[in-house]
Amino acid sequence: MFKTLKNETVISVYKPVDLPIENYEELAQELDVINLAKQQARRGLPDTRATGPDANELQFKAKLKNKAIQVVHSVEVSISALKDKIHSLSVSKARAAAVETASTFQQQINAEFSPRLRDLENLKSDYSEAVDDVNSFKRTHRLRRASHYPDSNWMTASILLFALILESGLNGNFFAAGVDTGLVGGILQASIIAVINIGFGFLVGWWVLPYKNHTQKYLVFSMLGFFLLCLFISAVFNLLVGHYRDALVIDPDNAGQVAIESFTNGILSINDFNSWVLFAIGLLFFALAVYKGYSCDDPYPGYGRVARKKKAIEDSIGEERQEIIEDVEEIHQNLIQQLDDNYDLILQAEKSINSLSSTFDQQNRILKNYVSHLEDALGYIISLYRDTNASERENEPPMHYSENYIASLECDELNISYRDRRNEIEEVKLEVSNLLPSLRARMLESKEKYHERINGICQL
Repeated sequence: MFKTLKNETVISVYKPVDLPIENYEELAQELDVINLAKQQARRGLPDTRATGPDANELQFKAKLKNKAIQVVHSVEVSISALKDKIHSLSVSKARAAAVETASTFQQQINAEFSPRLRDLENLKSDYSEAVDDVNSFKRTHRLRRASHYPDSNWMTASILLFALILESGLNGNFFAAGVDTGLVGGILQASIIAVINIGFGFLVGWWVLPYKNHTQKYLVFSMLGFFLLCLFISAVFNLLVGHYRDALVIDPDNAGQVAIESFTNGILSINDFNSWVLFAIGLLFFALAVYKGYSCDDPYPGYGRVARKKKAIEDSIGEERQEIIEDVEEIHQNLIQQLDDNYDLILQAEKSINSLSSTFDQQNRILKNYVSHLEDALGYIISLYRDTNASERENEPPMHYSENYIASLECDELNISYRDRRNEIEEVKLEVSNLLPSLRARMLESKEKYHERINGICQL
């Protein structure tokens, strides 16, 4: 007569409401249906002439209706929360951010890089002036070649430092024999002499010798005279050092005075062979310093300076161009990622709205099924009550016992609805999905135009 239901729990997806499946037999025992039916039967009740439910049947109905009302109130909380969630779900910000991505990219690069482009244009102007200076210098000095100078003078500095250490070490051994402090004192004195000797040679090679290439003949001859003077000064200085070394052997306490007297009496009157070796070493390192000084810049005096200025500005333009391009690329990639993220938010919102709407409808169905289940249970209990009463009584049961009982709890349904936004969000998804290729294309076009603008400024 009645459908069989499993003893299980139906759970809503969102804020689950437990709706227990009632067992008819257990419910009948809980309501004491059989005993109440027998009690009424022994009294011959309900009366044979009765035409409607008795007090027990009304009580059964009232208790089951109360169960239904409690469930309705519990489900109402869940349904209301679902409705609020559906109505509050928004994709407007994600849509607006996605649609405006290309404009945002253009605004960002304009705002951030306009000052840097002005600086780049100023560098370009400085470069043009530097080029004019180089060309003017070449015209004035009748030069047709490009400048030649090392990219770095670290090697020159390293060689000179090595030469300084080597000369100090070699000469230190010669001086050590004539000083009380031995090798340490000898190296200290030799270091001072080496700094003077090598430093003077470097200045002669860097500042004096390039004038041999000058177009002005009087400067060439002046340089040759001055260069010979420098060579003479170097020779005299190193001879004086040789005399000083001789004096250290003869009279260490008055070596300076003895060296000057010996030098005055005869510039070549050096007696010790080691002192001549010291003289030769000094000239050798002086010559090395002259060569390194001459080769550390362009052979033509002043040409390297103006050329380096031009090269430095050119390098600055190249570095700034590369930095700007990399920064533009970073902004482009970040906004592409944001575009994808906003589209993902819309996709997630679509999944959420579908899930929430489905859960809302499912919760309503669960509630209706549960109320229908309680009405079936009521029908079972009323039939059990009447069948038991009829079989136990001595008089005839009421006529309405033979009629089909319509079980209804007369429970009001929930009057909660929501605005279905699934189509609305799907339209936004389709709109943004269709816009994605054009947005990416616009951003790529803007980036390439900006690259062209940068390259145009940096065209040297």
